[in-house]
Amino acid sequence: LGLVRTKFVALLLGPAGVGLFGMYGAIVDLATTIAGLGVSSSGVRQVAEAAGENDRGRIEVAASATRRLSLALGALGGVALIALAGPVSRVTFGTESHAIAVMVLGAAVFLRCAAWGEGALLQGLRRIPELALTSVVGALAATVGSIALVWWVGEAGIAPAIVFAAAASLVATLWFSRRVVSGAGTGGDTARNALYSSLLGLGVVFMAGALGQHVGAYVVRTAIFQELGADAAGHYH
Repeated sequence: LGLVRTKFVALLLGPAGVGLFGMYGAIVDLATTIAGLGVSSSGVRQVAEAAGENDRGRIEVAASATRRLSLALGALGGVALIALAGPVSRVTFGTESHAIAVMVLGAAVFLRCAAWGEGALLQGLRRIPELALTSVVGALAATVGSIALVWWVGEAGIAPAIVFAAAASLVATLWFSRRVVSGAGTGGDTARNALYSSLLGLGVVFMAGALGQHVGAYVVRTAIFQELGADAAGHYH
């Protein structure tokens, strides 16, 4: 599906459009990794531990804490990207002409963080069929929506297409995760609050491990875009 999506973008917008798609994607990947603070990964551990003890109440509390923290961090990350859209555009593209698109990408950061938080519950509970279906449904919706947006409004549809893909992934993940665990919790706020520090403490370690990969991808794409142009960035992508 990713191949189909990229092929359509290449046909409609050429290599430069593909390069812009890759640059926007690199920005969202890096911003989401930083904003998420690894909570989705540490959430998997907390949910899996509770599931291993067959403690339904603890599962609900871990699920609730992971969801709430992912939403809060996603919101902060999205707002931060919107606020820093000008500098991010200037550093990435050498101009602030893409600032509006970067602001739109702030919504994708929030949606992705939320989706990661929901996906952590499915992974922690070892719901492999649901995870697989989530990936397929989300990718299919993202492909159809992305092609339609780019076809409709051209290059201006790239950033909204990335947001649509993130929204499709969240909806697909929510559909399955809410059926598995409600996340209400039996311990109330006290139990949830006790988990937040653990989620953040371990999550930062996970984030540090993933950060290098995304920083590297962002730096390489930025260098290619600024030194060789959008077409070269498209061929690289």
